[in-house]
Amino acid sequence: MNLVIVNNYYRYIKEIKKRKNKKEKKERKGDKKMNEQKVKLKVINIGVCNGRHDLPCKEFVFDKIEDPTNVSELERKAYSVLVDKNNCVADTYYTRVNIYITGLTVATLAIENALIHLEQQGYLKDTAIYFMHYNKDTNSYYEQKRYSIFS
Repeated sequence: MNLVIVNNYYRYIKEIKKRKNKKEKKERKGDKKMNEQKVKLKVINIGVCNGRHDLPCKEFVFDKIEDPTNVSELERKAYSVLVDKNNCVADTYYTRVNIYITGLTVATLAIENALIHLEQQGYLKDTAIYFMHYNKDTNSYYEQKRYSIFS
C-alpha cells in the first residue's frame, strides 16, 4: 500500500512540475488533440450507489447492492455499466467522467478495478476520470484526478 501512495505522490509532483514550466505549451496533449480534430467535450456525471446520498447526478453504477461481500459480482456490474457507450466510451468525444463517491469502499474499488480492465482492453484513451469527494464543511464536491495506468 505504501508503494501505491509513493507512486501517486511521484505522479502528483511530476504533474505539478510540468504545469509550472512556463516554456511548455499551455494546452495539454488531450486539449490539443481536441482543438485539432474539433472534437466535442462530453461530461458524464455518475454516482457510485443510488440512494446512499443526495448526489448531483441521475446515473449510478449500482442501483442497489444486495451483498457487498460478493466482490466479483460488484466488479462485473461496474464493468458492464462503464463499458456502456452512454457512460464511458465515446467515438467522437473527448470525455470527462465525474464519479461521485458515496463512501462504500468496496463499490469504489470495484469501479477502479473495472476501469483498469477497460484500460487494458484499449478503452478510455480520450477519457479523463475524476473521483468527486464530498466536503461536509463547504457542502460541495472536490475532485481527485485518476491517472491512467499507462501514463
